[in-house]
Amino acid sequence: MFVNSCIGDNSCERAGYDSYGVGNIVNSCIGDHACAYAGYWEGAAGNIENACNGISACENAGQVGSIGSILNSCNGDHACESAGSRDPITSNLVSCCNGDKICLKANQTSLPTECTASQTNKPTTTQCTTNPTTAKPTTAKPTTAKPTTAKPITAKPTTAKPSTARPSTDKPITANPLS
Repeated sequence: MFVNSCIGDNSCERAGYDSYGVGNIVNSCIGDHACAYAGYWEGAAGNIENACNGISACENAGQVGSIGSILNSCNGDHACESAGSRDPITSNLVSCCNGDKICLKANQTSLPTECTASQTNKPTTTQCTTNPTTAKPTTAKPTTAKPTTAKPITAKPTTAKPSTARPSTDKPITANPLS
């Protein structure tokens, strides 16, 4: 699900393509090349929410590797570009890596302390899986529109006008059954 996201030239281009996928993208990936190739080519990325806003932010993130969910993180030009690419990031990024070129080419061991500190004593509920998206069930509301009744169509009778065309010489002339 993409909501208010992927705005800018080539933003989200091939994100999740030929891979394990990318989760929901909400209010994120706004800027030229933002999230382009994220989770691409056998890679994976979790949900991206309020994150990856800036030129090339999260570009190639999780490509041929993986990265957990990116929440309120990686906002700035080139922030988290190529993060988790080839060398996985197993944790979620929560409120960290904000600023230009922060977490550029980061892996699990090179993440700033504030990224890994947010994981301490908290279970990670959204990890990269083969299907990281989860839709919430919705309940349909009954309609209150009044039914309409169709009125019958009555056609006006027409009278056939005699033909003024010359009859063909190879076909016999037959009487018009309508006259």
